Amino acid sequence: MNKALGSLWAGVCVLWAQAPENTPVPYTLADRDRLIRVEARIEALEKRIDALEKRMDAIDRRIDGLERQMEARFSGVERQLDALYNLFIGLFSGFVALVVGAMGLIWWVVQDRRKTLRPIEDSIEQHRRLVAALIRRAPNSPEIASLLEEAGFLQPQAK
Repeated sequence: MNKALGSLWAGVCVLWAQAPENTPVPYTLADRDRLIRVEARIEALEKRIDALEKRMDAIDRRIDGLERQMEARFSGVERQLDALYNLFIGLFSGFVALVVGAMGLIWWVVQDRRKTLRPIEDSIEQHRRLVAALIRRAPNSPEIASLLEEAGFLQPQAK
């Protein structure tokens, strides 16, 4: 068993020595030049990214300014719309008040017309009775008959 353990130990040591991290990596001048070029490109890209970030910051500031301007304009328009809305409500309320007042006046006139017309109707009835009485007296009184004929209440009689 000792012999087996010894050979196992020797195999592990051989594998350990051949592991990739222990093998040297050849590094040539071409690799170094390639690495320098890659680093130069990375630095150029970093400069471009910095320039783009500055441009984006400037654009953000412009957008913020435009947003403030738009907000100011919208608030002005909103104030004007509120004023127009209040004016419309006022005019509409006045119109409704006028319509309700007119309807009330019409209702009052309709309800009160009998009281208003009663004296006129009574006067007309008195005049009718007076004319009827005069027409009944007309055959006996030529003077009344001529007055009624002139007024158009009697037909002129042939003489």
